[in-house]
Amino acid sequence: MPKRWLTVDPGEDCGLSIWEDNKLILGWTLKMGVVGPLFHYLLVDANDSFLNDYPEAQDFVDELADYEIERVVCEDWKLYPWVMYTRDGRATHALDFDQCRTARLIGAIDLCCRIAGIPLYLQGADIKETAVAAGAENYYYKPLHENRHQNDAIQHGVFYSVIEMRLPALDARV
Repeated sequence: MPKRWLTVDPGEDCGLSIWEDNKLILGWTLKMGVVGPLFHYLLVDANDSFLNDYPEAQDFVDELADYEIERVVCEDWKLYPWVMYTRDGRATHALDFDQCRTARLIGAIDLCCRIAGIPLYLQGADIKETAVAAGAENYYYKPLHENRHQNDAIQHGVFYSVIEMRLPALDARV
């Protein structure tokens, strides 16, 4: 069975992209509440009710129908000290009572990958400059603002392709 891999820019709106070798196949955006069940469906249990419950994922799922998922690349989530504290060490309270939903989603994706035996690669949020230097902007969906999440996922794919695979990213979208 041929293989594809996925990238994720997690958040309330999640950017996703599908790659085959070093070729971009598709970029997509889905709401956070769909992405956890999507990964469970794709990697753990392809039950029939998922697509009935989340029809907005149909086209994304269709692109993976005849493929094995070989890896997932996901942006990591961290609490940065410069956000949490002022220069003199006082708490900013920037994330007081935050539910850390992005971190929880990454945990769900991690669990699905572990159950399926598929490697998960976490990348920092600081990959943009390298990805852009490698040509990521050539693959961005337009308009830029509306598609920023899937474009961020594409950046993670370009970065992985160039840095980890040592291959230039290519565009295979129709």
